Amino acid sequence: MPDLDRIVRSYNEACSSGSLADVTAFFTDDAVIYDLNHAPVVGRAAIGRFWGHVRGKWGGAHWSTDSVIAQGQRAAAEWTMSGVAGGLAFTFRGVDIFHVNDDGLLCEVRQYWRFDPTDLTSGLVGFDYDD
Repeated sequence: MPDLDRIVRSYNEACSSGSLADVTAFFTDDAVIYDLNHAPVVGRAAIGRFWGHVRGKWGGAHWSTDSVIAQGQRAAAEWTMSGVAGGLAFTFRGVDIFHVNDDGLLCEVRQYWRFDPTDLTSGLVGFDYDD
């Protein structure tokens, strides 16, 4: 059984500081990323192009894995993405649901977070993240 905690944490590290090849190496050829903020991204090649766009927009963003809960071939992970883009600090928080195949490659990622270009901070309303 794949070590989902390690896979999720390594994936987020690659999103922060790895090459696009490092990021796409986590995915199957036909993987899909679903997100609340944009259309599905289908296939390893499209995921690579998508991450190139993310890197272009958010520059030196850093993804930290706040927690991982795994069972079987699925994991849920809370994450924080933070950095500075265009001179403005940002912090986005969300949850991703990961599904891996028997080889430990990501087949599907469902991303739950909110993007509001007028407010570069998102997370649970009223939740004390500092506690």
